[in-house]
Amino acid sequence: MEWSLRGNDAKPRSTTFWFLSGNNIHLYGGGTLDSNGQVWWDAFATNHNAGTAGGSSRNFARPVPLTVGNATNVLIEDLTEIGSPFWFVYQSSYVTYRGINISSVSYSANPTANSDGWDIYRSSYVTITNSTINNDDDCVSFKPNSTNILVSDLYCNGSHGISVGSLGQYAGETDIVANVSARNIVMRNAQNGARIKVFGGSPYASASPFLVSLAIPVSRRTGFPLRFDEC
Repeated sequence: MEWSLRGNDAKPRSTTFWFLSGNNIHLYGGGTLDSNGQVWWDAFATNHNAGTAGGSSRNFARPVPLTVGNATNVLIEDLTEIGSPFWFVYQSSYVTYRGINISSVSYSANPTANSDGWDIYRSSYVTITNSTINNDDDCVSFKPNSTNILVSDLYCNGSHGISVGSLGQYAGETDIVANVSARNIVMRNAQNGARIKVFGGSPYASASPFLVSLAIPVSRRTGFPLRFDEC
């Protein structure tokens, strides 16, 4: 399946605007996805009950402009996304993002909230390359059970850095992040270069990050080059 996006597309209400599922998907076209995140950030400043991102609530849950879920062999390229609370990859494999320009910047007195560039969850063989992210949360986050991930040639500005986690949040669950690599990353005005986030105090939860390669040149105005953090 091929889907070409040209021009602008704005969807103001539902928690996941576009959900791509299936096999052999190509999304391209040079257009812009306007996620209307400013409306949510302004509302969140006075009502912090954000609900579940991508969940069933359509009243106040964090909007997700594009989710790739239960998909295989996906290529998404040459797109711009503005006002994005975050992009989500869920239970998918062999997914490539290339030439993506994300800008999640508030134009009011209220700051952005949860403006992750990419969250990768229960997915494998995901590649993110040659892209730009301006935000103030994770540039890319390897969520539980992310394996065989390559992130390369990114420009990240204003973010929390490249993150592993959060891991170990739920009792009885084993979270694994393995064979992930971030290289040739330009990190500016960031809280961290890279960080690993683990929940403490969750009985019987297990977090196992291993074979993690984070080679990130940290430029000025970046706080911690490498940080191990408890949520």
